[in-house]
Amino acid sequence: MTFRTERVTTIERVLDVHIFRRWSISVDQYMSKNPIASRKEAWETLTERLRVDDPSVQFVAVIDDADDEDVRNDDTRFAETHGIVGAVDVTSTSDTNVYLKNLMVDDRVRRRGIASALIRDVIEYASPKTVVLTTEDQHSLYAFHGFQLQEDGMTMVLEQQ
Repeated sequence: MTFRTERVTTIERVLDVHIFRRWSISVDQYMSKNPIASRKEAWETLTERLRVDDPSVQFVAVIDDADDEDVRNDDTRFAETHGIVGAVDVTSTSDTNVYLKNLMVDDRVRRRGIASALIRDVIEYASPKTVVLTTEDQHSLYAFHGFQLQEDGMTMVLEQQ
């Protein structure tokens, strides 16, 4: 399986990320639940709340075609998210820090470097700021990228120069 990462820059892609994370339904799902709704009405309803000025930056991992058997077998979800198999958010918390949050990779394609690629995108985007995250697990994944576990056992920090 090959994938690429990209920064989310359109409202369409933001909706794809929300569908991937199961925070939203797709336009087709909305229309099936509201048969009198037009495609345009469904789109406007689903994206209206996404248009709020969210200071987060998002990166996604995308596969262009379902060359993985597990992904092909659930091709509805693959089609609804336009190939998204991973996502991460970044929020600036100060002039010197950014917060990495909501890192998620599709269970069917884990252990293939997707999380690492998204973490590298965050580190590159954040440079030279310090990257902070909170996690109860996956300490070794973040440590591999240079993050240091703090005394509380949940906060990890990557200081960049």
